[in-house]
Amino acid sequence: MVTLGAEGNGGAGPARPSRAERQDAAERVSQGAEAALPEIDQILERFDGHRLAEHPNAIGATPVETTVRGVIALAGADCVKTILEDQNILPIGDLNS
Repeated sequence: MVTLGAEGNGGAGPARPSRAERQDAAERVSQGAEAALPEIDQILERFDGHRLAEHPNAIGATPVETTVRGVIALAGADCVKTILEDQNILPIGDLNS
């Protein structure tokens, strides 16, 4: 899962925002993340990867599948804020068990 950075998506305000304000904020984050998808797609294409969802979700996250080199390239992209791994990672010695 790749979380794409978006301007103005952080920081606590003085009071809880209204439902409309929260929806507006989610839309801004989603639009900002959507703008980064062409760069993400180029990286995924270079490293035999692909997106698992057509659009980012409300927090700007987009699930992807790619190679180790693809993950490293995504981690170096300015538009990528966070990478979360959801597969088991085992030491090489455990692979032969």
